[in-house]
Amino acid sequence: MKTVFEGDIFHVIPMEKGIIITYCENRTESQISVAFKMISFETGKVTNVAKNIYQLSKYGPAYRLFVEQTKNYLTCNVIPLPNDKMLIIELDGTLKLLESDSTVLWSGNLSYKNAPPTSVALFENKLWTCYAEHNVIVRYNINTMREELRIGGGANSPFKQPSHIFVKGNKGYVCNPGTLQILKVDLNTYDLEVYKKFATPVKQYLEVDGYAFAVMENGVYLLD
Repeated sequence: MKTVFEGDIFHVIPMEKGIIITYCENRTESQISVAFKMISFETGKVTNVAKNIYQLSKYGPAYRLFVEQTKNYLTCNVIPLPNDKMLIIELDGTLKLLESDSTVLWSGNLSYKNAPPTSVALFENKLWTCYAEHNVIVRYNINTMREELRIGGGANSPFKQPSHIFVKGNKGYVCNPGTLQILKVDLNTYDLEVYKKFATPVKQYLEVDGYAFAVMENGVYLLD
């Protein structure tokens, strides 16, 4: 595991041939200053980038329209959909389905037992969501937004404060801070195994252009 960037990390998003790291530049009792770093896979350089570059990478070419529909452009989950539609899930569980021009097609809430999701990912027209408060991941039908399947929950749940889910192929990689692991879930058969074990909690896992990253409170790390 190699250190890519040290700091007070919020999250990482992919961009073309690189990643953008969102981190706390300064923190006081009343205010947090957020900044953005870009790491280029072509040059290996770490450079400062402006907020609009982050928004473009997260929301796509129509980012200005979509950002206007968010409560907080930083903390919400966004799921790009076919025909340039966008699904936005806020930190409180509020959900909006937006047309390409940002018209609201549908709105609702994605909370589970009054708890908002900590992370949302799309797999084959299904939404997979993590609920850290209830130690469970839940699958929803994206057309009806109805719950279809739950994995975990209860005293013997394999999930302990699941913080993030990343989907690649038919596998979901769930960060499990309560056990210091990333768990790999087959999203077709629901088989589950330990993918990686760490010494400290992992907030986020993602793969970009063949590189795998673990995001922790104190930094971003490139995995072997």
